[in-house]
Amino acid sequence: MRSPRLAVALLLLLAACGERRGARPGAAPGDTLAARDTSVDPATVPGQVALELWSLRDSISLAVWNATRPEPVTRRSTSSGDEDLGGWCAESERRVEVAGHRLIRQAFFYPPKPPPTLDPPATEASERLIARGCTLGLIRVRVLVPDSATGIALAESLIAQLTRISGHEIPGPNPIADSLLWDRGRWRRGTVTIVSGYRRPGPGGDPAAPAGVVLAVAWLPNAEFGSGTDRAIRRAHVLDAVLADTLPLDSAVRLSAVDTALWTPLRRALPPADRTGDTAFSADGRSRLAQAFRRWLAAANAQPAGRRAAALFVADQVLARTWDLVLCDNPLLCGRMDTTRLRPWRAMGARFTHVTGRNDYWTYTGGWLDEIPGLGLDGPVSNAVFVMMMAGGFPAPGGCSAGAEPFRTVITKGEAWLARHSEHPSRRAVHFLVGDAYRDIVALAHGAGAPGGEDADSSRYLEQAPAALGKALEHYRLVITPGDTSLVGREAWRRAWWLMAGLPPLETRFACGTP
Repeated sequence: MRSPRLAVALLLLLAACGERRGARPGAAPGDTLAARDTSVDPATVPGQVALELWSLRDSISLAVWNATRPEPVTRRSTSSGDEDLGGWCAESERRVEVAGHRLIRQAFFYPPKPPPTLDPPATEASERLIARGCTLGLIRVRVLVPDSATGIALAESLIAQLTRISGHEIPGPNPIADSLLWDRGRWRRGTVTIVSGYRRPGPGGDPAAPAGVVLAVAWLPNAEFGSGTDRAIRRAHVLDAVLADTLPLDSAVRLSAVDTALWTPLRRALPPADRTGDTAFSADGRSRLAQAFRRWLAAANAQPAGRRAAALFVADQVLARTWDLVLCDNPLLCGRMDTTRLRPWRAMGARFTHVTGRNDYWTYTGGWLDEIPGLGLDGPVSNAVFVMMMAGGFPAPGGCSAGAEPFRTVITKGEAWLARHSEHPSRRAVHFLVGDAYRDIVALAHGAGAPGGEDADSSRYLEQAPAALGKALEHYRLVITPGDTSLVGREAWRRAWWLMAGLPPLETRFACGTP
């Protein structure tokens, strides 16, 4: 009988061969590039770098890649580094000497995209999930150089080489947020984007290259390669989608019964769903919006308890979605804003917090929602407020400085709410947030620290992690409904797959220091 290990090896080899037979024109492997373009000499650094980048292809799984490349593979961990390369799950590395220079090629693989219509991820061994599911998305090549003159000369030669085989350079933003990167070229070949340049030595540089490094990166769309700001925007969109299941803003406006003329200026201030093109308000715009809020809140205070709660909910949601545009000249640099702009809003009851650490920023942390639980109501507004406060980790007096662990509060209150509301429309949002709270325990057990906070003491959570992982998956599966195409369902699928693959969550939602 053929051994299972031999059978798997044969299957992987056949898959790799099938991929080569089915390659489309213009997507040939690197050795074919060398054969048809005499300018590509693998004995030179620029030629070898070009060949390495040329091996980037759509839909190459880690299993297929490794079937023809016996290279060491590293699974993602909380200490892997390379956060700027996005949410990769595995990395395959090759080191060679070329023309007297050390060349390091790293191939990064990324989790599968959720299917168009969702079903829970398949249950398989974690190694098989990673090998079959993680697909090639980015190749990075670094060439170690002895001095800046050599580095700049090699970078210029590489830019010339890439221009010959990829066409003219194209304009575009530099996703490598590195002030030490000298000059650079950028090219597009089909769905592949390539950048190259020379990184000068400096603080935080590559420890293996104290004199600098020639750098080239090629990536596909599945890598989601970009700045941390892009990923922060994505996380914000996911949270907005989770909270959208609670109480739509137009429904809350109707429940408030406040004059619609007072609602119009608030509605106009709301940004579009895609916030990447938003600009800050002018001074006159800030003043007019503050006056519109005063009128709205005055009308809210004149309403009976139920309608007042709905009106306060509306005020909170509008400011939560606009505050960075209202108060900051540059929404990406709110840590440097003129804090006198907070005064009129604080006078109306809004609360803001300054967060310091790896990032420095201001954030709106509510205020009007705090009044609603005290009104003693039960209904759509109070349940929506519960979910909103849950999304913020139920902030308590003293907070983290008092030793609080917000994820435990989210679990306790969230599961109690689910037990009381068996058919409520907000159950999906609550399941997602409770899943995230259990996921925090798994992250902390693996040593993940909250963004902007300190690394976790993993020993405190190791024994709790297996049970927490099971509970997180249980809640995420209740978010995923067959045929679902929503952002919330797709994000729950992503998180469930990552946990089932045995990969550690790289960040937390409710641990202290989380933005």
